[in-house]
Amino acid sequence: MAHHLEVPNDYGFVLLAILATTVVYYWISFYHINEFRKTTFTQEFMKKNFADEHKKAFGAAAPKGGYPDMGYGRYSQRLSYEDWYNFNNAQRVHYNYLEMLPMVVITGLISGLFYPIYAAIAIGAWTVGRIIYSIGYFVGGPNRRVPGAALAALPTFLSYNILLLVEFVG
Repeated sequence: MAHHLEVPNDYGFVLLAILATTVVYYWISFYHINEFRKTTFTQEFMKKNFADEHKKAFGAAAPKGGYPDMGYGRYSQRLSYEDWYNFNNAQRVHYNYLEMLPMVVITGLISGLFYPIYAAIAIGAWTVGRIIYSIGYFVGGPNRRVPGAALAALPTFLSYNILLLVEFVG
């Protein structure tokens, strides 16, 4: 049995919303996380703590930036508590965004085939919520993420259930 799928004229708004949330993701992950890495795992920190060990194992100086440590590895064990805490908060912002992004994109693409304006609005509202969430987490830790999480939760729910909601309500 063959099926016919017609893409609505307003579907471009869905794609634009997905592009916007992807740009925000890259801004958070590449700009902000890299800033935390550069200021946390400096060349001086790496040289002071790992120069001999790294040179012995790999024949070269320990690279700045602390890769491959993601906040809970060998390099992080030598951080001050404050640096460890701040770096891990930044990592959680990145991971939390990444964990939710596929669900929002996939459900937005699917629901956008039937209700593109609603889907684009849900994705846009989710993105604004994630920006507020990220800023709160960067500035004040886990407790300051709550307003953004609350704002992102409603459009996330809507993007998952938009087809069912519109069918039952409309």
